[in-house]
Amino acid sequence: MNNRYGTKTNIIKGLEEVINYQFETYNIDPDFPQNIGSLSENDFSVEPCSERIDFREDPVLTIDCADCKDMDDAVSLQKTPSGYRLSVHIADVASYVPFGSDLDKIATYRATSIYLPGLTVPMLPSVLSNNLCSLNPGVDRLTLSVIMDLDNNGNILSSNITKGLIRSRVKGIYTEVNKLISGSNDENLRSKYSEVIPELLEMAKLYKILRSKRVERGATVTDTNKPKITIEKHNVFLAPRADGIAENMIEEFMILANSVVAEFLYNNDLPAIFRVQEKKNNMAAYQPIKEHHAELALESYSHFTSPIRRVSDLVISQIISLHLKGVNKQEIRDLFDEHLIEVCERATKRSRTAKQVQEKCERYCYEQFFKLHRNYTYTGMLVGFDRKNRAIVQINKYNIKIIGYALISGKIGSRYSFEVGISNNNSEFVATRIHKLSA
Repeated sequence: MNNRYGTKTNIIKGLEEVINYQFETYNIDPDFPQNIGSLSENDFSVEPCSERIDFREDPVLTIDCADCKDMDDAVSLQKTPSGYRLSVHIADVASYVPFGSDLDKIATYRATSIYLPGLTVPMLPSVLSNNLCSLNPGVDRLTLSVIMDLDNNGNILSSNITKGLIRSRVKGIYTEVNKLISGSNDENLRSKYSEVIPELLEMAKLYKILRSKRVERGATVTDTNKPKITIEKHNVFLAPRADGIAENMIEEFMILANSVVAEFLYNNDLPAIFRVQEKKNNMAAYQPIKEHHAELALESYSHFTSPIRRVSDLVISQIISLHLKGVNKQEIRDLFDEHLIEVCERATKRSRTAKQVQEKCERYCYEQFFKLHRNYTYTGMLVGFDRKNRAIVQINKYNIKIIGYALISGKIGSRYSFEVGISNNNSEFVATRIHKLSA
């Protein structure tokens, strides 16, 4: 891609400049203090737990993106006479990051992992996030496990939260699992997943039941996946990412586990962090008081299933761990009640900051991509209007929303072909050369 002086834009360097500017703006330090960043496996020891249940004989697996290194959730499923037993195993990060430790303070300050094109800024150092706490296949890992018995209609009959020990059978990848669920006879795939194929097929059945229940209760169900960005020195690639059964399946299982944990904390009068959203068009926030989550249509909801990546989940793991050890509820409240206010404020602020930084970096990559493909024709749909009454068009292939100035009288749901340009002040992507497509 040439600029006005005839030389090619160094996209990698440009993205680095955008990232550095965002880090300076929001006071984000990608590096850990030396005493934290230099930690090794030998620096960690975990207190033995006599109540930890051994799940290593169960057909447990993780399912995530191919390049995921911080796998904090794994699942297993059994068909039972009354329905299903779904087990959601979450990395027991609290055993490595106890409340009040230096690592805990660092996690509270960083509050969230930040995922950018070609760069991850983790909440915890790699010795934990990619190793000891990541539920890697073939190795023993400590978990907090949520065991849920459901009937054939997806209703919870009973649930239990316990300390666990797992050994994942395989690192599942969304695209591969989708192929297997769709009936692929690929011998290599079937060999890789041989220990869990029957369970995967049952998981797909349970997913459909849970998704139907979610729709019935009025929750929002939309595909919000943005394209995967890959950059080279003078090029940008966008790979479409549409949700398949595997992605949706894991989402439903995590939502169910998070809601069970939220109810557990509330019913046991334990301090808790709830993820709340009063109206569907409002931003969700963290707070220590139970309130409705509108988008999920749930009366109580917590973030528990990503303790490697989010401080809210880590704190809940710490609270549950102390409770399971038999620590008095009042002692737990004395430790956490005031701390929760700080954590909720920090987690809410930093999660929104992370989203802003991600969007700025993604926008730079989109800008370079559309400049490289300035004469390419896309298709999309009019999905709504913004506060300035400008039409919003979503590009089908990439799930990216842009402005369609010429469609002020268009109808939501109408389909169009168009090219993508950039506004004069370089602030917005706009649809140009628009043509309506027949229904």
